[in-house]
Amino acid sequence: MKEKIGNVILNLDYYSGKDLYSDGKVEDELLEIVKNYSESEFSRIISDRENWPILYHLSPIRTNLIEWIDFRKEKDTVLEIGSGCGAITGVLAEKARTVTCIELSKRRSTICATRHHYKNNIEIYVGNFEDIESELPQFDIVTLIGVLEYAGSYLHVEEPYLKLLEKSGKHLKPGGRLILAIENKLGM
Repeated sequence: MKEKIGNVILNLDYYSGKDLYSDGKVEDELLEIVKNYSESEFSRIISDRENWPILYHLSPIRTNLIEWIDFRKEKDTVLEIGSGCGAITGVLAEKARTVTCIELSKRRSTICATRHHYKNNIEIYVGNFEDIESELPQFDIVTLIGVLEYAGSYLHVEEPYLKLLEKSGKHLKPGGRLILAIENKLGM
């Protein structure tokens, strides 16, 4: 089953009906913000609300993780594993031909889709990567941004961290690139 939010496709074929990850009630506030305000207003909202999850999910600074990477706009296809509320998704969609997202939570996927509703090259699969990945093709770029450190909670195999890297690599075209970033207190 597929839904559309603006131009963004939400693929619910693998959604169990239960969100497997959530930041709690703040996600309702995030959805309200992305529905009612433009991205140009996010900095003011971040300042006014003084709330860590709002800063984390809406700050444009997070895009610095990938701004420097060269993309071939007409050609590159991207698999974003763990798209969350879309902090990186928008810039990926600007830089690549297509962006395929995987996200555990329908609520977070809805926030991401609403935030980027005007983009016509994003499809979000809602569900666990473990259930979806066998159906996915290969991509030019695969991202694991703020995801690898949680592999033990969502992959039900021995050595989940290694398995996530192996499964991600399986979806890279020859010469493809894996972009990996792990949350840390230094922001490095």
